[in-house]
Amino acid sequence: MYNPSIVPLHSTSSNSTMIINHHGLEHSKYLATFRLSSVHSCGFPTVEFWNKPVNYLGLAILDERLQVATLPPGTIATGVSPSLDMIVDINALLRHIFTGKGTKKYFVFEDVRLFIIHNQLYMSIRMFLFPICITIDHHGIESSQAPPSPAMCKGNASSSMTELPAIYRSNDHMHLFVAGNALSLNCNTTDCKNFQFFEVKNEHGDTSKSNTLKEHWASMPRLIIDHGQDIYKQFVEDSQYYKDPETSRKLLPMRGKEIMSFGLPLPRSNSSQLIDNAIGKYFIPRDRGSACCIQIEKKYYNDLFPSDPPESIMVGITHKKTALRMPSSLGRKSFIYLSNLYAFSSHHPYQYIARSGLFCFGFTNNQTDSTSYSVANAYSELTKVQRVEFHGVSYDCPRIHFVSGITEKVGDETRVIVAYGVNDCVSRFVEILKRDLMIHLFSNAS
Repeated sequence: MYNPSIVPLHSTSSNSTMIINHHGLEHSKYLATFRLSSVHSCGFPTVEFWNKPVNYLGLAILDERLQVATLPPGTIATGVSPSLDMIVDINALLRHIFTGKGTKKYFVFEDVRLFIIHNQLYMSIRMFLFPICITIDHHGIESSQAPPSPAMCKGNASSSMTELPAIYRSNDHMHLFVAGNALSLNCNTTDCKNFQFFEVKNEHGDTSKSNTLKEHWASMPRLIIDHGQDIYKQFVEDSQYYKDPETSRKLLPMRGKEIMSFGLPLPRSNSSQLIDNAIGKYFIPRDRGSACCIQIEKKYYNDLFPSDPPESIMVGITHKKTALRMPSSLGRKSFIYLSNLYAFSSHHPYQYIARSGLFCFGFTNNQTDSTSYSVANAYSELTKVQRVEFHGVSYDCPRIHFVSGITEKVGDETRVIVAYGVNDCVSRFVEILKRDLMIHLFSNAS
């Protein structure tokens, strides 16, 4: 279970609408997705590992400690407090709804990412973006404790909801739906993944009137697509779409205005430059999207900025992959993935401002983690042998360090939650001060 994505279910801004505010679910702070796959790098083979890979999607509602949330005690007539998590099989349904005309040419399961666009939950897989919602059923819940239904469901009214089939859930109360027409992103088969959607807050911390922006390429060149305020409005009179005959759901081509910029700042940190000089030459130069974005105000970097600091900047994380499979002391070659922190302007044309050197957050430390020892922790220990190595030097980094989510911490605007996968095996969340991110980006201390 790896490469998690995460979004807040409560607004991190006092001026925005809450995504979830139902009685009995106030302790639920985030929604997270996870990739459950037989194609992993946990250090042992699985049956028919590559020939017939199995991929499922895990979902969980998390509390403020980033643990799986439960319904409050006494909400269920039986007295149990079921956890709010499930596993769904999205493969057959996505092929049926989104590829059209029986073809499977473009559908390959990739890491799922979550986004909130104008207070609507969206999920992306490769070239597809579609609205989703989750309901918490009343069945079996005492009427005095029952939250209004549906929860987290806002989909576009022109389309009926379609439930994604669950292969496991801790209870019968949690359901996942596709909540409207799907959008097909404009791309070709070589770059149909790693897209990042974001909105820019105004001076009042509001995004309700902002345009929806997509980071198509992070750099070389940097390509942003402006999709306007209503990503569906442009399709009212558009006949160029595929319509599924059974569900009447449409696959709409997503259009927008291209915004291109050039330039890639060098890392300012002396230590980052040393690392990049030592191993950077082995990586493909172009940054690829991983997690975007959070908007950070001037108060967190005012004294670090070289001159005339802007009122706010956007901050995200990209990833880099080695050009070739690299040898290791384990006797097998594999690609290495590491990350870069970056900042860009919150105004058109959203150009790069700063960029860190290659980095990783490291492995799970069972002595400091709050979670109890479990199967996931056993996998964490197993995968620690797969470290980054160059010319006999071993680094305390997973060979596959893949950041796949970033959000402000609910209830604490000074902190950020970053979600990442370790060696295509386990998931981890880290909590970081915004100030520390700014120091890593802008300080030239060694």
